[in-house]
Amino acid sequence: MGSDDVLKCPYCGDALSKRPQRKTKCPACDKPIFVKSTPDDRTKRLMTEAEANEAEAMWQAHEEQNKFVSTLQSLGLSEKDLENESDRIFSRKSKKEAFFTLLERVAKEADDLHRRKMAHHFLAIEKSRGGKDFLIHLKEAARCELLRYQQQNVKKVEILTAGSGNSCSECEKQSRKIYPIEQALKEMPLPCPSCTHAGLGDVPGFCRCTYVAAF
Repeated sequence: MGSDDVLKCPYCGDALSKRPQRKTKCPACDKPIFVKSTPDDRTKRLMTEAEANEAEAMWQAHEEQNKFVSTLQSLGLSEKDLENESDRIFSRKSKKEAFFTLLERVAKEADDLHRRKMAHHFLAIEKSRGGKDFLIHLKEAARCELLRYQQQNVKKVEILTAGSGNSCSECEKQSRKIYPIEQALKEMPLPCPSCTHAGLGDVPGFCRCTYVAAF
């Protein structure tokens, strides 16, 4: 935006006496003027309401992609993997669809049990946020955790809750219980089947209990 445009209303083009620092109304046309930037241009500029809404949507998409990339990096993947999955020939996907595909692939195919556990946990979080069934992923995350302990020759595990005040009463009943690995794998006490904690959505049952090695 050139210097001649900075002090003009984005609606009517009328000259402004000074540059607005925040949302204001044009003295001439009385329409709301917004002061915003976009991810591709961080310079704050004057916008109409429609332009401001578009800028906000761009920022939301930008922040969502940053979250996707950060999550994938914790699983050993990269932004390039996300781009490649999104741009696959004959199956163009949104970034969100590509993100879920990559998480599901790691959860199903990764040799490393910790990566599989974390992928299932992230899937549970995202599905909880969307109000979808997340329990299968919490169960698989717990199972991967047990199998990982088994690989490390741990014989028994202890249930650790999220702590007093952070756990529901049903989860607290299981606090400090100890199970042989084989029994835990057979009975799957986690996630707690009667947990009442809601995750990022409104659906209860997002158990935050975990296992620690018991010696």
